[in-house]
Amino acid sequence: MNLIITNTHNVMKKTAIILTLLVAIGLQAQTIKNGTSWYSGWINFTAQTKAGGKILMAAMDEGQELEFTLTPIKGKAGEYTISDGITDGAINPYERAKKIKLKSQDGLEALCFYTADGGLFGVLAKVRPDDEYTEIAINQWTRQQIGTYKSTDGRISLEWKHNIMVVNDISAHYTVETFNGLVTGGISIKGGELNGLWRLEPTLQGFVMYAASYNEYGMPILTGESKTFVESDPYTGRFAYACNILLNDRWFKNFDKNTLRIMRNEIMAHHGYKFQSKDLQEYFDKEQWYKAQPNKKIKLSLVEELNIELIKNAENDPEPNNYSDE
Repeated sequence: MNLIITNTHNVMKKTAIILTLLVAIGLQAQTIKNGTSWYSGWINFTAQTKAGGKILMAAMDEGQELEFTLTPIKGKAGEYTISDGITDGAINPYERAKKIKLKSQDGLEALCFYTADGGLFGVLAKVRPDDEYTEIAINQWTRQQIGTYKSTDGRISLEWKHNIMVVNDISAHYTVETFNGLVTGGISIKGGELNGLWRLEPTLQGFVMYAASYNEYGMPILTGESKTFVESDPYTGRFAYACNILLNDRWFKNFDKNTLRIMRNEIMAHHGYKFQSKDLQEYFDKEQWYKAQPNKKIKLSLVEELNIELIKNAENDPEPNNYSDE
């Protein structure tokens, strides 16, 4: 009997040690290390550890220094308060944040900024220090456009890939236009029927391409001709990318609020969610890829969770436009 008690005690002791180590590893993961790079959606911030565990986040944007300081909240792993940086005249782009939390899952580390009412208005995603922010922006934007489309007049079929568009079975290379590291929505196509400079305006069904030219500041402006495209793959979903790509580039804000509502709820629809709102259920019932699973327990990824919060915060903008909780 004594031997059994001793063994049980040893097992419990080892279990406690393992749990302690796991907790320690979890807490260690919830830290921002010196020299790491964090992408805001338009620029990279570099983390610099300071005395007292504080972290200075610094970036340069068009010659303007951007800085803010994060101070860990004692007893709350991965949570911070925010204050201005240390350089005179530096701008703190997240000064309105009332809660800052570091979240991580499946290789994604995201520093999340919340308003006083809990709205998620900004996310810094950890990237490799040598990742060029313009290339990140181009990659994020391109991944949101990839798919198959048809023009509404039936004349043009388009398959959008990385660096190549297949237009009516003819390949054409394209370049995503940027301005100071930001994707402008302009796209320069070389070859084929769509040869030239265009600017994209996203829609619920696909996008409109407007013929464009550069203005004196290097931004593409509309010049007249337009072509409307709708997504033609019935088995993917218009906003399926929102389940896989962090939308901190804020391109989604180009949609009206009714479309944002569809985008946000499509994330849930891809998990088989059964909607309470009649209009949403009717909308997704028409989609061939949607399969309602009323009894399924839904578990969102961190990307999906953050995208839903970002989109909902954009919907909740004070400008009126049919906002709904579902």
